[in-house]
Amino acid sequence: MTNVIVCGLGKMGKAVALLVVKSEGMDIFGAIEALSYPSIDRDVISLIGGDTSSHREVYAETKWNSTWFSKSPLVATSFATPLATMEHAEMCFKHKVALVAGTTGLSAEQLTELKEYAKKIPIIHDTNFSLGINVADKVSPLLARLLPDWDVEIVEEHHNQKADAPSGTAIRLANTIAEARGQKPEDVIVYDRYGKSCKRQSGQIGIQVVRAGDIVGNHKIIMAGDGQRIELNHFDHNRDNFASGAIEAIRWVVGRKNGFYSMQDVLGLR
Repeated sequence: MTNVIVCGLGKMGKAVALLVVKSEGMDIFGAIEALSYPSIDRDVISLIGGDTSSHREVYAETKWNSTWFSKSPLVATSFATPLATMEHAEMCFKHKVALVAGTTGLSAEQLTELKEYAKKIPIIHDTNFSLGINVADKVSPLLARLLPDWDVEIVEEHHNQKADAPSGTAIRLANTIAEARGQKPEDVIVYDRYGKSCKRQSGQIGIQVVRAGDIVGNHKIIMAGDGQRIELNHFDHNRDNFASGAIEAIRWVVGRKNGFYSMQDVLGLR
């Protein structure tokens, strides 16, 4: 039985928690939230809309239960804010707990710190846990190399409450395409063109952002040449595919060597 600590009970955290409850060979062993969270000390299962026949408690971030760390195997998931996720990662590092993190918006310094933690524990971090996006991330470098002179634009759409922009997935796709062309991402990626001098320069990769309604997440890669173009679209209809990916990551990380992994490793795409 894999024991799971769910860190962060936002929309994604709840989706992951509910699927953990429904998955064979897994059990929620606890949940972590901020002191300001309105449902501290409430039953986690009832909170996520699951079967309430067994009791779980929601703890504040400052109240990790010391008895959790005696359980094995133990995996923590974090789909919280960047600051909270780094606090969760530090706790996992101290207690040698594997971590599956889906937080976007981490700074370069935070990613470096996460990779340092990964020298002592296995960590899976990714900005998108869906199979489709990971396949797109695998395919887009081939297109970029075969069409080196074509213009590239990435359009991402998310709900109006998403805090970071552009999405971590859009940045990841742009970085992958730039690197496939032998470019430095910081030299060629352009964000949200504005003004009168917007004529694109050779080799640029544009990222455009939409925030509207309850859009779960859409990403479009446009590669355009003279008289023709290729569009690669990925639409997330709900959060279930992210949660399913997180479950696969939890299963995969159990027993892994210490290291910094992504969904490309989990799905065998690397």
